[in-house]
Amino acid sequence: FELIGRMGLDLSRMLSSAEENSGGAKAEHSFLSKSPALEMFASLQRVLDGIPTMSFVAHDATYRLKVTAKKTMDSTRNVNFTVQIFVVSSGIHVVEFRKGRGDILTFVAAYKELYKSIEADGTISMVAQS
Repeated sequence: FELIGRMGLDLSRMLSSAEENSGGAKAEHSFLSKSPALEMFASLQRVLDGIPTMSFVAHDATYRLKVTAKKTMDSTRNVNFTVQIFVVSSGIHVVEFRKGRGDILTFVAAYKELYKSIEADGTISMVAQS
């Protein structure tokens, strides 16, 4: 890499993380909860049913939701992401939102909309957010 750098080629943009390339937007978000996993999974499905710009496929055995969010009628702004619930310890769970294909800014907007809807629903007790 030193030799390439001496030749004047700047590869830092290519080697930097997706977060740095997108102006600070993260491709993964999560929060901790004390709610039971089954209750959270049902609540997430209920919240997603209430958001017309999002559709999902539920995988009950793995507590995973595959979500498609449509920003506008323009299909280039759509994003696919996964919401999955993991057990950290007895009574503590992590709900992870991980971007798949699509626009990072649409993902961040969809995450914020979904997070606010979860807070408004009130059935999931959130401990911390990252």
